[in-house]
Amino acid sequence: MYVKSCLGKVYPVLFERETEPGVYEGHMTNYIKATVKSDEDLCHKIVDVKAVEYENGTVNSDLST
Repeated sequence: MYVKSCLGKVYPVLFERETEPGVYEGHMTNYIKATVKSDEDLCHKIVDVKAVEYENGTVNSDLST
């Protein structure tokens, strides 16, 4: 599965909305949906994240350092 080959890699994500307090959702450059937890407001920002887990059609990610 293509998505699983993306895990462990860093991608820029345009975060479009906050789905719940501190959880942001957007799309990676390959159009895969991604979420990340952050204390900073990420809406309408492009942020590099590391894809760590694929679950229910979404890549859960960590902020890249």
